[in-house]
Formats: sequence, C-alpha cells, structure tokens
Amino acid sequence: MKTVAVCICSYQREIGLARLLKGLKGQPTPQGWETQIRVVSNDPDVDRGRFEECVHRVLPEAIVAFEPRQNIAHARNASIALGQADAFAFIDDDECPSERWLFSLLVRLDDPAVDAVFGPVLGVQHGWAPRWLEKTGAFDKLGPDHDGEINWTQTRTSSTLVRGSLMGPDAFLFNPAYGQSGGSDTELFRRMELDGARFVHERKAFVYEENDPARCNLRAVVRRRYQAGVVYGRMMYTDKVAKPAFHVVSRVVWGVAEIGLGSVLVCVGKPEVAFRGLCRAVGAAGCWKGRNPEYTVFRYTPKHAPTSTG
Repeated sequence: MKTVAVCICSYQREIGLARLLKGLKGQPTPQGWETQIRVVSNDPDVDRGRFEECVHRVLPEAIVAFEPRQNIAHARNASIALGQADAFAFIDDDECPSERWLFSLLVRLDDPAVDAVFGPVLGVQHGWAPRWLEKTGAFDKLGPDHDGEINWTQTRTSSTLVRGSLMGPDAFLFNPAYGQSGGSDTELFRRMELDGARFVHERKAFVYEENDPARCNLRAVVRRRYQAGVVYGRMMYTDKVAKPAFHVVSRVVWGVAEIGLGSVLVCVGKPEVAFRGLCRAVGAAGCWKGRNPEYTVFRYTPKHAPTSTG
C-alpha cells in the first residue's frame, strides 16, 4: 500500500481549515493508495490544545504539528518532516477540494515520467469583487487549456502533488529565504526543473479558493502581482540571468501595448487584455526592483514587520 500525505499549513483560519478538512473526508484514491492528513499550525501564539481539538473534531485521524517560526517555508518543511510518503499533496487552508481532487492527481502521477501534478484553482469572491475584475481571471489559477506539460513558472503549492522521492532533506525542501516574501513554492519547483523534473497540468484536479474581501479589489490584485515580480527578480538575479534590463524593458513595453489595445476592448466588455498588460508591466517593475538583494516584500507578514524595506 502506497501513502499520499496531504500537507496543510494553517495560520489563523479556523473556519477555512474546518471547511477544508470536511472537504478531504472521503476523498477517493486509486486502488493501492491510502491517505494521511497532516496539519501544521504556523501561529506562534496558537492555543495548541484548542487547535488540536478543532482539527480532530472534524478529522480525528489527522496528524497535527506546530511550527512557531512565522515562515511558510518552515511550516511546509515541518509537514514533510513528519515522515516519508510515496507522494506529497499540498493544499492551502483557504481552499476546498472538488470531490475527486486527490484521485485525479494520483492518476496522473502513475506516469513514471511525471514528477509533479498541478490542478486549477477557482476563486470564490461571494460578490465582494467587481464583476469586471472577476471576468479578467484575476482570482483564478487555471493553468493551460490542455492537460499537458508545464514549466516552473506555472507552479505553486495549491492543488499540487509531488512524487515522494523528490521531497525531504536528501532531496528538495522549501527555501526559508522566500518564506515571508512568497515564492518559496515556485523557487522549489524551479530548482527541481533545473535538476530534470517534469511537471504536468490536470484540469480535473481543481480546488476552490475562498478570497476574503480585502483581496477582492484591483489594488490588492496589483500589489500581489508586484510582489510576485519582486520574488521573480530575486530568482533571476541570484542566478545572474543574462540581459536582465532587456527582459524587464521588453515586458513593460509589451504590457503598455496591451493596456493601449485593452483600453479599446474595454468598451466592448473585454477588460482582460488591459488588465493583463497592467499586471505584466507592474510585475516587470517588481522584477527590476527585486534585483536589489536588500529590497524585499512581505506577503506572509510577520508581526510588527513593515510591508517593505529598502
């Protein structure tokens, strides 16, 4: 019997975590697989007894652990350290899986040439976001239209399944240097790809992401795209990518061109092009800023930390 460890890192989302655990109940798996649920609290001030009680009230068999260092990479590594598994699945505590989510991921991993499988994430805004912004796809992570191979730029740890042999102290772990800025997941898969790993997309393995009101506006979306650009820039310039200025300028020019074209299409009810151009230009600006190793942003904000430095 093979084991898939479903790893969940949680920080002050009791309601969302309970919803997720209910969604994991009874998830079918292919023959020969058994499921182990791992929940790691990343809140240094959490009442441990109460947290365990809340988890076990919904899912008594779940394994609970605590990582007091406020850093999502440390929390993810703590879930892996709970024991080796044949596969590691990752899902966030503000997400809920579709009925055959885990089954769909595991079926694709049966291919020995596949090292990790990624499914779509569908945003749920409950009417908090403007309709035009929802139409742009700003709250979804859909991946390609096909169920085929993808590269590291389309990876993350939400609706994700990784072959167990690739995870652990003797293989790959999440880098804590990206644990508060965000991007520790993408950085991990980038290293895996450079080592020869192959990633695929599975459209059937979708999850729903509950977005809170503070994230359902244009300013919040643009800020996250800028932060992602900063992190991407850190990766590029750490590896001394050739001609970084050309890369940034070309993306800004491309983005401005899309904004110009999109401003015309907005009139016919198609804001996606202008929005995509805005995000491309903002992301490029963040990428340029990220070349400075002394500049950082906090996506997973530690207590009393500024939103940015540098």
